[in-house]
Amino acid sequence: SAFYGCTGLTSIVIPDSVTMISDSAFCFCTGLTSIKIPNSIERIGDWSFGSCTALTSIVIPDSVTKIGDDSFYNCTGLTSIKVGAKNKVYNSRNDCSAIIETESNTIIVSCEPTIIPDSVTEIGDDCTELNSMETPF
Repeated sequence: SAFYGCTGLTSIVIPDSVTMISDSAFCFCTGLTSIKIPNSIERIGDWSFGSCTALTSIVIPDSVTKIGDDSFYNCTGLTSIKVGAKNKVYNSRNDCSAIIETESNTIIVSCEPTIIPDSVTEIGDDCTELNSMETPF
């Protein structure tokens, strides 16, 4: 919870030496608009960026193998979500603006607008703020 509630924080560049973003590290940083997650990050903890309502986009690098519960919960400003093309655990197939757990075909984080690929079989609990979406079926 190093920066928990730090409303004056507007951008973050995480150093390449960091391998994990801890639980609630940037939770309630409501002024945060930009983050740069390096390819050294393997784990994003629970509620790491929860309620960062000004955050507009995230890119999950290939190295991330675990995204904790509610990591991006209530990030209502998100308009773009991408996952690195070589990530072995998560993907954003068909440029859907969502994080999909590859093995289970579950969307775990999404934003508007989202077009859900037809291969998705489940929408996770963290997607409760979705108001509208397009489905291919």
